[in-house]
Amino acid sequence: MHGRGIVEAGIALALWGCASTSDRIESGPAAEHSVTAMVAARDLQPGIPITESDLYARLVPTNYLARGVYLDPSEVVGKLPRYRILAHEPLRADAMIHPGAPI
Repeated sequence: MHGRGIVEAGIALALWGCASTSDRIESGPAAEHSVTAMVAARDLQPGIPITESDLYARLVPTNYLARGVYLDPSEVVGKLPRYRILAHEPLRADAMIHPGAPI
């Protein structure tokens, strides 16, 4: 019985990975007021342009939201990380630069 649950979880995870950013909204802790924040889907390296597949959306209670976290994928796609950003870290404006700017 446990093996079947693991297989089903693996299939669900694989299907989730195929969804677009707007379809992949992961729930955080329940809160009265939440916003959708952009989060790194994998480790991001400095100077490599961010694509839509590099991020996902996560619901975050506003009282836990750090200043400068991107709320819309269009705000971050194409920007370059200043430094390595680990998977599942919120994407913040102070960690990004525009293409062509010095790192």
